[in-house]
Amino acid sequence: MKESEVIYIDNVIGDQGFLKKVMPSLPKDVVPIPKCTNDQQQQRVLRSEVGINEACIEIFGNTDEYNVLPRYIVLFRVHDFDPNKFPRELSEVLNCSKIVKLGRNIKADCTRVKRVFGVVEANHIDFGPFCYNRDLVNNSRPRLDVLCGSILSLQLTKISIIRRGDWERDYLTSEQIRYAALDAWVALKIFEKANGGLAVNEKVTKKPQKGTFVAVYNQTSARVMPSAYGFIEDNEGSIEAHLKDARLIKVDDILY
Repeated sequence: MKESEVIYIDNVIGDQGFLKKVMPSLPKDVVPIPKCTNDQQQQRVLRSEVGINEACIEIFGNTDEYNVLPRYIVLFRVHDFDPNKFPRELSEVLNCSKIVKLGRNIKADCTRVKRVFGVVEANHIDFGPFCYNRDLVNNSRPRLDVLCGSILSLQLTKISIIRRGDWERDYLTSEQIRYAALDAWVALKIFEKANGGLAVNEKVTKKPQKGTFVAVYNQTSARVMPSAYGFIEDNEGSIEAHLKDARLIKVDDILY
């Protein structure tokens, strides 16, 4: 009888004796996994430019068609990079407009990377203005835990002793791994929820389609409330020369 190629068990240690007995070939060419501490488990520390480039290809795929695998949480310690040897593959990832980079105050981080390493980042979203422009928070510079509470109704605990801990050590503690992973997970969930909302506090461009609801503000007024509400009337902007780069708005309600 042909031996099974794939089986499922819920007690690997307890059943291994029985499995080896009924499947003699099972232990053949098996390479034991070295024992490690909880802090080292499932962690790889890469310091060389070549190693980081290879890891980027493994995680993100090639530059022709990125295919990010969601099971990875990756911490790039940019402060430790050689300014003259920034990993090429990571540079390609940062420069790729297909990959959205999310974060709070991420614009400042991208500016610093450009200044120190000469790497230009493309397509980032700063959560502060992004959520504020969707009327989800009352200011444009909220903390990440505040965004998490306001938008996801979840508590993101920020323990100071972990946040201010040693993030330069080779192997992070389980608490640091959880801290970093939660930041990444929360960022993705905030974006997914906020991205479905209509943008406010932004100028109308050529992108919104006909019928999009808009608010009209008086440019010379200091009022924070709109003067009227209406709907975009055209699809591609006005064709009149004196209204170039403008949109036609059908006013539906004038506020007094």
